[in-house]
Amino acid sequence: MKIYIRSTKANIEAKNPGILEVPEGKNVDDLPVKHFKALIDKKGRAPIIRALTNLEVWNKNDNKPLSSWAKKMKKSLEGYEEKE
Repeated sequence: MKIYIRSTKANIEAKNPGILEVPEGKNVDDLPVKHFKALIDKKGRAPIIRALTNLEVWNKNDNKPLSSWAKKMKKSLEGYEEKE
């Protein structure tokens, strides 16, 4: 199944659909820090921080609350390293 990011100007296929594993019916900004720590343990720190950075950057003009939330979540995860 391909996931697309839709806008009024283009359809862009998402490279990593669902990397943040947001449960159906929930919003990413409703998830607790422990959810993201578990993802870091499962998938590694770099892809999760990259996904949060993308949320921050892509939404800085259109959805400022989501962008701010992503920035704060990254700050909350500073210093947390995946368990081996």
